[in-house]
Amino acid sequence: VQTCALPISVAEVIALDFREALRDPGLPLDVACRYYDILYGLYWCGAQRFTDMARFDSRAVIPFAEWLRRHYPPLPASRPLLQPGQPLRVGYLCTYAHLERGNAIAPLVRSIVVEHARRPDRYVFMYCVQWSSTDFVAGFAETGVTVRDLPQGDTYASLDGIVDAIRADGIDVLITDVGSAVATYAFSRRAAPVQMWIDMGYPFWSIGELDWRSEEHTSELQSRLHLV
Repeated sequence: VQTCALPISVAEVIALDFREALRDPGLPLDVACRYYDILYGLYWCGAQRFTDMARFDSRAVIPFAEWLRRHYPPLPASRPLLQPGQPLRVGYLCTYAHLERGNAIAPLVRSIVVEHARRPDRYVFMYCVQWSSTDFVAGFAETGVTVRDLPQGDTYASLDGIVDAIRADGIDVLITDVGSAVATYAFSRRAAPVQMWIDMGYPFWSIGELDWRSEEHTSELQSRLHLV
């Protein structure tokens, strides 16, 4: 119990510093992102139950999302929402795009993306947006998935490049696997007309730019986009 409590205690201290830093008009974007992802990891490691993760939402997600809205508002729409009869262009953000031991998310995301690409009325894109490996990227060969490998680690140097690539590809629906700083930034900028989240077990990500999450049942939106 003491071991589990330590990351939470450290996170609470860092979260106070983060919220204070967000009041600084000169705070660099990469520093804000780094704060956010550190808190993401600490609250995840220290949680003993799902409800413990709600602290990450109130201490990091909501303040960061509000800060982004003030300093990096949504971009003008680059295209209208999908019209009936047109192939749906779906983009997936993958933060941990590697197959190293302990990464349970990437193989699951890969299987979802590959199966989605089998649909004849889909153009599917995979954006490897933070950490990636050549073997993970190579695994999409001959699957019909278009891969954009845009790794940046914890430098956050490719944030605008990721958003630009998504908009240039004409993505209708953007789906992220985790509520990372990169995903929060891309969604805040409204990189795509519809933005979704596959909840992989970190159930708190309260951003206003999120249109759908995997645990919700929004049949009207699903029907409109022919997702079911």
